[in-house]
Amino acid sequence: MGEDASFDVELISKYNCKILIVDPTPRSIKHYDEIIDNQGRGKSKSYGEEGEQSIHSYDLSNLNKDNFILINNALYNIDNKELKFFAPPNKKHVSYSLNNRQNDYKETGVYIKVKTITVKSILNKFNIENLEIIKLDIEGAAVEVILNMLEDKIFPQQILVEFDELNKATEISLDRFFDCHYKILSNNYKLVKTSSEFPNFLYIKNLI
Repeated sequence: MGEDASFDVELISKYNCKILIVDPTPRSIKHYDEIIDNQGRGKSKSYGEEGEQSIHSYDLSNLNKDNFILINNALYNIDNKELKFFAPPNKKHVSYSLNNRQNDYKETGVYIKVKTITVKSILNKFNIENLEIIKLDIEGAAVEVILNMLEDKIFPQQILVEFDELNKATEISLDRFFDCHYKILSNNYKLVKTSSEFPNFLYIKNLI
């Protein structure tokens, strides 16, 4: 989510669905709290083009704390493990990372400690049997999360993922991407859309 919940708010507005946000980033938590404080209000301005949205740009008339829920853990492939969550080198940026991808995978740097959680544990906690969409923009941890999810036989109808490794392609990052990509395809998914500007991928579950 970061400081842009437009995708999530629009889904709730149009489809009256439940959204679970998994994000322990301090600024994301603050943005979520501001949204909840303004639940029930309509929008009074247009969305901005940058990654930070004004609270007033959201239509929150159908949103409440029961259908828009924050889980302040880090999504990963193991539960309840305390890990370092590294801050971005540019203080203007929001997103922290578990593997410090933004700092060339160094073991040192500014960080906070966070507890991890898996997709399976989230589904069990909220008694969710039908996961329609999972959207992952988690700064290099998407590969671990997707592989773990597939191993647990969890197959959402849509997988929306940004493979951050491809922002700075190396032999290791390319191997990680292709391993995950082919695992997704081998579980009866089809790649239906990519982005020319960012490494964003949309996979749809083949129901035939």
